[in-house]
Amino acid sequence: MDDTIWIHGAALNSGTWQPAPPGRCIDLPGHGAAARIADPTVGHFADAVAADLPERFALVGHSLGAMVCIELAARMPERCRALVLVDPPLRMPLGLLRRHGSTLARIVTRVPGPRGIAALMALRVERRSERPRVRQAIGAMSREGLCDAICAAAAFDGRAHLTGLTMPTLALLGKRSVLTGPRTAATLRRDLPQGTVETWDTGHMIPFDAPDAFFARVSGFLGEHS
Repeated sequence: MDDTIWIHGAALNSGTWQPAPPGRCIDLPGHGAAARIADPTVGHFADAVAADLPERFALVGHSLGAMVCIELAARMPERCRALVLVDPPLRMPLGLLRRHGSTLARIVTRVPGPRGIAALMALRVERRSERPRVRQAIGAMSREGLCDAICAAAAFDGRAHLTGLTMPTLALLGKRSVLTGPRTAATLRRDLPQGTVETWDTGHMIPFDAPDAFFARVSGFLGEHS
């Protein structure tokens, strides 16, 4: 499965997939070792990733990474052999965030800032042993990079793309996620042409809440659709 591209969530990075899975873990713009881009949208994040994709590939994305995967797979359905969406917000659930995302992003990235947000986000990880890794990754983000990620996620609406995702698709949703829920599950089940939708006994941070089960399920799915 060396053709698998793994795309992390907002404020995380390629190194937060642990243990390192087969394939290539990338950094989105403004995350990890990747430079920021001038106009941070999910579409432009996808542009940055698309240039280095192999001719045929599988995609695994968590949260913001799932948004980018939806965008990529919708553009290149004939090249994407399989798609895994990990707690994918099809659009952000709060209307206030959707309408005023850039303003709110500038405020929260100043106070409480990356370290404060890191502490809050780490508490959302249900497996306590994984919290330090999440806290460290988010706390290392620049204010500007974190602001970019929040703005990109707030402006995204992936619902219109779903019927065009003709590849085998596995969507994993967290039962206690604050970003997805029954409506997301119903939309995915209705609109994905080859979708398998599962609700897990976790929160939003599925790869951290249940890492062993997560990697086993994803590996099995990708193996079935190689």
